[in-house]
Amino acid sequence: MKRIVTGHATDCTPGKEPVVKILINAEPDYTNFASTVTIAQVWQTHGTPTHVQGEKDEAAAANPNTIVVQDGSNVRWGELQPGASVAMHRTSSVDYNILTHGTIALVTPKEELDPEDIPTDLNDPRLEHTLASQGDVIIQRGTLHAWLNKGDVPAAWVSVILPSESYKTAEGETVKDGFWAKKSASE
Repeated sequence: MKRIVTGHATDCTPGKEPVVKILINAEPDYTNFASTVTIAQVWQTHGTPTHVQGEKDEAAAANPNTIVVQDGSNVRWGELQPGASVAMHRTSSVDYNILTHGTIALVTPKEELDPEDIPTDLNDPRLEHTLASQGDVIIQRGTLHAWLNKGDVPAAWVSVILPSESYKTAEGETVKDGFWAKKSASE
């Protein structure tokens, strides 16, 4: 995956359209998690509307563990190896996930769950699997979910993540964000 980032030349004749500069034309830095998940920070913005001045690489200083940028947007690329998964999680965000390669299962609850008993086994009968293929777009609206690659090739997708209000129940209770991963044998 390669990032191509454009910008404007700083010296422009008044009344003329500025020259467009290619600021970045290279692969981003990749972060591997347990050799089954690879994430690349593609771009981030801060503030709305965001700025388009300057030549700073807005992804260079980004923490790969940051999913939601509270005052802007986050664009990430992810790859999941066959048989691998990303644990159940929820973020206060709207995520546009565009599948670019392979097939992936979106794993979601099919019944109400006790917050203290969120399944970590993605084959738990309280969960359902919705398959998505190359070209599909999955729009996550602050819902509890996981990812599972049921295919025999890596699955890859691009996520555009925007902050949102936290989900509230009919009673006004805020639903908790977080990750629910399997505990290791030593815990």
